[in-house]
Amino acid sequence: MHIKYITIGLFLIFIAGETINAQQWNLPPNRKNTRHSTDYFNTPRPALSVRGFDNTATDQYVHPHSTKTFGVKQLLEHIYGVGQSQDLVAQDIFAELVIRSEEGLESFLDNNGRDDNREILEARAFVALVSLVTEANPTIFTSNVLANAQPLPSHSVAVSRLKSALLAGDSEYFRLGVSPDNAFKRGPALMQVARAWDLYLALENAYEDLGSQFPTLISTQNLLNSTQKIDWNLAIRQELGFLWHDTQKDVANILNLPHDVQTHEVQAGNWPLISFLVAGYVTLGFNGYLSNNDSYPNGYGGNSNYNGLKDDDHGNNVQSSDEILAKAMKSSAFHYSDSNNKRYNYWWFQTAGGKEFFAEGSYYLNVAMQVH
Repeated sequence: MHIKYITIGLFLIFIAGETINAQQWNLPPNRKNTRHSTDYFNTPRPALSVRGFDNTATDQYVHPHSTKTFGVKQLLEHIYGVGQSQDLVAQDIFAELVIRSEEGLESFLDNNGRDDNREILEARAFVALVSLVTEANPTIFTSNVLANAQPLPSHSVAVSRLKSALLAGDSEYFRLGVSPDNAFKRGPALMQVARAWDLYLALENAYEDLGSQFPTLISTQNLLNSTQKIDWNLAIRQELGFLWHDTQKDVANILNLPHDVQTHEVQAGNWPLISFLVAGYVTLGFNGYLSNNDSYPNGYGGNSNYNGLKDDDHGNNVQSSDEILAKAMKSSAFHYSDSNNKRYNYWWFQTAGGKEFFAEGSYYLNVAMQVH
């Protein structure tokens, strides 16, 4: 069974009006993750599926469109009908995720088995996070309120399932095997893992910030230790490296083309659009030391195993996280940022300036940003 109807934001749904709910919630502050390794970008966790724990918080992350997206709090309000009517679409997706989280991992590791495992991993990360929030707010999530949606497992069960998935054969259970010529096909798989990792990082934040209030509910034994977390960061970075290199590598010697011609320059525009967009997306989900060129504050404990991502077009130099994100932004920009290389604005070029049905630009953007 596959999770349907889930796009880049799982529940990144635009809402009209404000939620009316005067009850006090126990929520962690919106912040980046700093446990064992530190987020490079100052992004509140979770960031890729829902926006922080409370998208109405007047903190450093507030922006003009903050209230148009769901944070964890707003998501649960819509699912359970807290202070407002229930959202039946959100309820249906929620039920799919809870059910999916209870399924066992596939042990036959072909690409189909890994597809299933990534869906299960993401679902388990989501359920572990929301079960913690509901149990940390018992005056809001009474038995009557909880009866309004798909029954959640206890947090202790949910977090145990998540940790077992994270430690099941390490990341090998979730990798996607594709040839270098089809590098962009790593995209949906990598994004799914990035979302699961982002939800796990939010769970770590919640444990650190709520642990003293709920000592019987929260134990750091439920989380990955430093070595295990570094292993996962390395695995994500390696898969991102495959995608980045196979998109950026010099193909002059392969196709008898002029020097410095790269893979993305000889592919149709939708191919690099997906690759670069995914690379930027996963970089936002990554936690820790992605590149030796990243500028970290004094005292940051980097890991020498993170060798960075190289770009043949830049003299084989290591690219920083900022440069990777910039290329993703350029690829998906709604304008031409470089008149000499208009094709590098892949989405704008592929759609002839944003035309809805021109070529395949809009279609492939949807493919890149969707979970199947």
